[in-house]
Amino acid sequence: MSLKMTKSPLIPFSPQRRENRKSGDRVACGGDGLPCPATCGLALAESERMLPGLIDRIEKLCAEVGLAGEEIIIRSTGCPNGCSRPYMAEIAFVGKAPGRYQVWLGADATGTRLNRVWKDVMKEADIETEFRPLLARFAKERNCGERFGDWCDRVFLKEQPAVAN
Repeated sequence: MSLKMTKSPLIPFSPQRRENRKSGDRVACGGDGLPCPATCGLALAESERMLPGLIDRIEKLCAEVGLAGEEIIIRSTGCPNGCSRPYMAEIAFVGKAPGRYQVWLGADATGTRLNRVWKDVMKEADIETEFRPLLARFAKERNCGERFGDWCDRVFLKEQPAVAN
């Protein structure tokens, strides 16, 4: 694990495998992942135990669509209280039930824009199916140097119907 200093009061650890990390490597796609421990009585779904595997899956998708090494801020929490500050992540998974998450997209890396609901409920098993076309489209349509959250806010979320609460 590597430590990345940010202005967030939480300390994000990058769950990069030591054998995959080279000296001076930039944090990979999904590397700025931050879970809540989901150990309180409010947790509706896994978070801390789920996130490292989820990041591996998203990193694999990124590599498949030509985004290997792209930094995307990902956070997960076991309930809507948002202890890991998921609403400030480019991709956030908010627990709704065991193995089911509300997915939020579009915050910016500086923490000045909150994300918005993309999927009210997504099964953990469907993550690759749902994210593959989204990440492929981002790889093709983004502006030079544009981050995932900025592209989602500028293009993708404007096309989505509003999610009813």
